[in-house]
Amino acid sequence: MSINYVLNKIGLIMIPILGWNLIVFIPKIILKKNENGYFEAVLGSLIQKGFFFQFWFLGALIIMLFLVPILNKIMKSSIKLYVIVLIIFLIISWLIDLYNHFSGAIPLQKNVIQTFRVWTWISYYMSGGLIGNLIKKINFIDFKKQLNYFSVVLTVLTIIYSIYNAAWISNPFAEYNYDNILIFIWIVTIFLTCISTTKFSKHSTKIIESISKYSFGIYIVHVIALKIFEKVFVFDGIFINLITIIGVFLISWLITFVISKIPYVNKLVIF
Repeated sequence: MSINYVLNKIGLIMIPILGWNLIVFIPKIILKKNENGYFEAVLGSLIQKGFFFQFWFLGALIIMLFLVPILNKIMKSSIKLYVIVLIIFLIISWLIDLYNHFSGAIPLQKNVIQTFRVWTWISYYMSGGLIGNLIKKINFIDFKKQLNYFSVVLTVLTIIYSIYNAAWISNPFAEYNYDNILIFIWIVTIFLTCISTTKFSKHSTKIIESISKYSFGIYIVHVIALKIFEKVFVFDGIFINLITIIGVFLISWLITFVISKIPYVNKLVIF
C-alpha cells in the first residue's frame, strides 16, 4: 500500500481513460468539430463531463487510491480508530439520505458531482477493508444459512423501496441511494453471502470469472450500449427497463470480449 503501489494503479487506470478519449477526439479533429482540447476532454471525463462522463467513477477511484496509504495506516495502527472513522463517515452518509427523504428539497448530493462524493466512497471502501479484516477472525461460512435468508428479505425490501423511492425524493436516479442505510446493509449482506459460499460448479465458476475479468470493460462501454437502446426503446415501464438492463449488459460484454482479444487494444477494457 505504498505510494509506488498507488501511482502504479493510477497509471493503469489512466491508460483506458486516455485511449477512449483519443478514439473520440481524432474523428472530431478530422471533421473539425472539436470544441475542447484533448487533455481538457480527459479531465472533463473524470469529473462527469463529455462523451465518457461515466469515467467519473475512475476519477473517484483515483481519489480513493491516494487515500489508501492513510486508511491502511489507520487500520494497522488501531482497528478501533479505524472503526470510529468508518462510523463517522457512515453517519454522515445516512444523515444526508435522511435529509433527502424528509426535507422535501432536492437531494443534497445533486450539488456535488459523483467524483467528489468522498464521504460515500470512503464509507464503502472502509467497510470492505473492515470485512477483509474480520474474515481473518470470523468464519462467515458458519452463518451461511442466516445470511441467505437475510439476503432474500433485504432484496425484497430493496425492490419495494426502489419502486416507491423515486417519487419520494422526486428523483429516479440510483446515484442518490448509495447513502441509504437499507441499500448499504443490503450490499454488505450480499457481499458476505457471496464470500460465505465456497463451492461453485465448473460452469458457474467460468461465468463468474468471465464477468469479473471483463467487468471493467463492461462498465466503460455500457453507456455506448445504452445509447443504442435509447434509439430503439422508450423506457416507460418495469418490463422494458429489465429488458434494457439485460440487453445492455450482454452487448457490453460482447464488445468487451471482442476488444479483449486484440493485442495492445485490449488495454482499453482490461484493468
